[in-house]
Amino acid sequence: MLYILDYLKIRKNYKKGIAIGCLISIAYIVIKLAVGYLSKNLKINFDIGLMWWIGGITVGFIEEIPLRGFLLTKLESKINFTLSNIIVTIIFVMMHFPKWIAIGTFIIPASIKIAIVSLLFGYLVKRYDSLWVTIICHSVFDICYFIGL
Repeated sequence: MLYILDYLKIRKNYKKGIAIGCLISIAYIVIKLAVGYLSKNLKINFDIGLMWWIGGITVGFIEEIPLRGFLLTKLESKINFTLSNIIVTIIFVMMHFPKWIAIGTFIIPASIKIAIVSLLFGYLVKRYDSLWVTIICHSVFDICYFIGL
């Protein structure tokens, strides 16, 4: 069991991963608050319902463990990191298509935005050798989106 957690980069460097994930998330929240305040367009709604809160908290685990924990690690054992990260990013972006189509999101700008985030997440996993960075960031980013931040 411990080997699996190490392979998925969950047990490895977890303290540093959690710390970096929290720092990046705090910086993201501060920037979003500042931009919202300066543009006078700050409308945060914490009353989003329990399911959205649970979904926001768990999405980091649900998407990061199979994609960057398993697939990125597996691909990187076969091909170079850059190509592995690009492949995982393409899959990550495509996973969001059904939701975007259902809610009428314009796919091209959304794909570009999420691809940049995905490439950065892959880099952070590689740089800090911990999946916790992206688990925390992913969950915080999604919760911020859900509450309108």
